[in-house]
Amino acid sequence: MATYRLSNTTNQYNFAGRPPTLDRVAFTIDHIHAGDHDLCSTYEVVKFLVDRNIPVTVFIQATNPSNDHEYDRNNARMIYRLAPHLVTLGVHPKPSGHSAQEQNRVHTIIRNIIKDVTGSFPVVLSYHGAGAGPEPGITFSGIKYARGILNSWAAGTDDPKNTPVMVMNSVSRAFAYTSQRNAAGYSSTIFVHTNELTENSTKKLVFDTFVREVMSRRIQAVSYYNAMLVDFNRTVTPTPPSPPTPTPPTPTPPTPPPSSGVLGSLRLSASSKVGRRPVNANFLIEKSNGQEAGRANNVKTQAFRIPVGQYKVTAKIGNITETANINLTASKGIHHIFLMPAAGSTPTPTPPTPAPTPTPQSPTGPASTTLGSLRLSASTKVGRRPVNANFLIEGINNNVVEIASNLKSKAFRIPIGQYRVTAKIGNITETATINLTASRGLHHIFLMSPTGSSTPAPTPPSTPSLSTPPANSTGLGSLRLSASTQQGRRPVSVDLFIDKPNGDAIRSVRGVTTQLFKIPAGQYRVSARVNGKVFMENINLSANRGLHHIFLIPN
Repeated sequence: MATYRLSNTTNQYNFAGRPPTLDRVAFTIDHIHAGDHDLCSTYEVVKFLVDRNIPVTVFIQATNPSNDHEYDRNNARMIYRLAPHLVTLGVHPKPSGHSAQEQNRVHTIIRNIIKDVTGSFPVVLSYHGAGAGPEPGITFSGIKYARGILNSWAAGTDDPKNTPVMVMNSVSRAFAYTSQRNAAGYSSTIFVHTNELTENSTKKLVFDTFVREVMSRRIQAVSYYNAMLVDFNRTVTPTPPSPPTPTPPTPTPPTPPPSSGVLGSLRLSASSKVGRRPVNANFLIEKSNGQEAGRANNVKTQAFRIPVGQYKVTAKIGNITETANINLTASKGIHHIFLMPAAGSTPTPTPPTPAPTPTPQSPTGPASTTLGSLRLSASTKVGRRPVNANFLIEGINNNVVEIASNLKSKAFRIPIGQYRVTAKIGNITETATINLTASRGLHHIFLMSPTGSSTPAPTPPSTPSLSTPPANSTGLGSLRLSASTQQGRRPVSVDLFIDKPNGDAIRSVRGVTTQLFKIPAGQYRVSARVNGKVFMENINLSANRGLHHIFLIPN
C-alpha cells in the first residue's frame, strides 16, 4: 500500500482576514477508500494528517451489510484509533433521491457504528451525490451541522445544514476563497475523496498546499465541528480584533446561575507580540468571585463551552502574565488572542495564579534552536491496546519541557538533545531516556502494566517514527502487515515477523492487528503467528511502491 507524500508546493498563503488570528480551514474526507499500490488509502492520508497534528473529519458509509456491517465498523475503528483527539467520524448517507424511510434506515446504521467506535453519536454529516443537499421531508436525527458539496456562498446566508466547500480547481482560487470566507467571519472547508489525490492532479496540489501552509503556521487547521461552532455563534461583519479594554469594576458582575444552562463559546489563544506566532501558554478563566471556570495548560489555543456571563481571562508564560475582562453571550462566540511580550519585558500585574508549567527550554542550552520530532504513545502491555496516559518530557537538568494529559498519543516538536520521558496512569509510571536528533524522528511507545500491578512492564527502546526513516538509511520501502479472519475479515491480534531469505531476523512485533514498517527494499519472508499456528509469505519490497500484506486467518 502506498504511503502519502506531499507534492512539491511553492505557493504561500499570505492573507489574514481577521489579524492577528490565523485564517481557519477544516479538512474533510468522504468515504473510506482502500487504495492500491499506486494510490494511498484513506487510512494512510488520515495518518499523514494526524501525525502532523492536523484534525480531520471522515464521513463514513454503510457499504457492506455482512455480519452487521462489521467490515464498515472495522474500517471506521482503524481510522478513529489513529488519533481519537484529532479524528472526527461523521455520517455519509444514501445519495439524494432515496426515500425518507431508506435514508433513516441507513442513517441509523451509520450512527450506531460511530457510537460503537467513538462512544458518542455523530453530530456532523456530509451529503452524498452530485448536487446533493437538503431534501424536503428528510431529516437526520442528532445532526447539528451538514457539509454540502457546493462552493457558492454570501455573507450572512450560510445554512448550518448545508455549509459550502472550498473551490479546488486552482491554488490561487482556493486561497482567495479561504481569505474571503475568513474575512466574513467564517471558516473554509476542504472536501476530497482520497482516491482523487492522484499524483500531479490539481486537487492533490491544492490539498497538499494547505497541508504545508498549516505545517508552516500560516493558516490554522480546525475540526469541521469546531469550525461550525464558531461560524454559527458570531456575527458575519468582519471586525478586526482590538486590544481588550478593562471593564470598570462592579460589586457583582452578572453571571447566570448554574441552573440557567445557557452556554457560550469562548476560545483563548496566545501569540507572540512580535511576529504573531502561536505560543504555548497556561490559560485561566475566573468568575467575578474568583471561582475557577476553566483552565488549560501548555497549549497554543483552547476552546471552552461555559455559562454566559462576565469573566476574567488570563494567559501566563513563565513570568509574563496578560489578563482581560470579557462578557460572553450565547449569540456571539468570542476568540480572545493574548499578544504575549517577549520574556523579560515588564508583565501586566495580576493577582497570583496557580503555578504554570515552566517555559520549555532546550536541554542543550538556549543557543540550540534546531527542532526534532518526537511522538509519545501508551498501550497496554497485554493486547497492545492504546490507553490514555499523562506524558512528561524533562531535560537532563530536570527542567520541564512539555506536558500532555489524558491522551493516547501526542506529537511534539522540541529542540534536539537528551530527554527523560515519562508516562503515568494512576500509580503506574514508566520512564525512558531518549536522544532526539533533527534527522531522525522518534516514536516511543510506553507499554503500561494494569493499574495496581507490582511489577510495571519495562518500556521498549525508542524506535524511529514510522513516517521518518533513519538518517543513515537509503532505499527504504513501506510495508504494512495486517491479520484478519478468513470469514468476515475481522482484525485478529497476531505476532508478526519479518526475516531475510537466509533467516536473519529484521523486525518483529507482538499482539497487534496491523503494523507499518519502514525497512530497506528487498526480498523478505513475512509471517504471522497466532494460537501456535504460523502463516508465511515471501514478498519483494521496492522503494518506490508501498506494500500491504493481509494474512487471512482461518476462523
